[in-house]
Amino acid sequence: MRRAFKILLTTVVASAVVTVPSAQAAADDSHATGYYLALGDSLAQGFQFFVPGQPYYSPDGYVPLVHAALSASDPKLDLDNISCGGESTVSLLGGSQLPGVASSCGSPGFYRDLYPHRVQIDEAVNFLHAHKGKVSVVTIDIGGNDVLPCLSTLDPACVQLGLGRIATNLDRILDELQATAPDVRIVGMTYYNPVACVLPFNPGLAAASQQIVLNLNAVLVSVYGAHGVEVADVAGAFAVANLAASAQAATAWTWFCHPQHFGNVHPNSAGYQVIAEAFLDVLGP
Repeated sequence: MRRAFKILLTTVVASAVVTVPSAQAAADDSHATGYYLALGDSLAQGFQFFVPGQPYYSPDGYVPLVHAALSASDPKLDLDNISCGGESTVSLLGGSQLPGVASSCGSPGFYRDLYPHRVQIDEAVNFLHAHKGKVSVVTIDIGGNDVLPCLSTLDPACVQLGLGRIATNLDRILDELQATAPDVRIVGMTYYNPVACVLPFNPGLAAASQQIVLNLNAVLVSVYGAHGVEVADVAGAFAVANLAASAQAATAWTWFCHPQHFGNVHPNSAGYQVIAEAFLDVLGP
């Protein structure tokens, strides 16, 4: 089971790396009254699964759903989504990584094409400088890919390494964002557990993965809280505190246990709607 699971996770991450398009161009100041800047990994991109000929940035992803809701009261709010599938806290700061070191979006050349300013954090800082005082909100989801490889091995050392990296790197990421734009509103998020849906046929794996996600979220909440950053309670929406309820949520709202997409950690359209609502609960009307 673990060997097959490892292969499936590798396939999912690889698909996210291969299919990422160029970063979206910054919006035109001539018509925008404000901006929504989205940072993060494949969840911010709305990834579900790769379909040739279809756009990678899904209109069903949580970022466009949040943007649509915010635009209802601010029609001139522009979105710049610079997220990248496969991104970890390590690569958000440092760019392309060797697969054995950390998860990242792709090769060094891929990053050069994707981010004119080198890496995602540099792109974000440049955008905040270029649109000083006009960025209404920044959302970020990051950290899942720092521990995702550990779900295939359940190695405690892997988990501790990933959690340590998240604590250090997310602190630095938020430092850079807040130093550049001290007054900008930043909203992070906790993670759901897609693996929980295996509970009926592999309760050991479900329980172990649940503990990893609980530990991940504890680190995220601690770092976000230290920076005064609000947090969308995605974990709560997916009932991560209760394994049985978490398994039901993962079955309903992710592809992980779907017979045609088994092992795909991403949400389906309904799952992205749940994530969007968690952000909107924080952002308000």
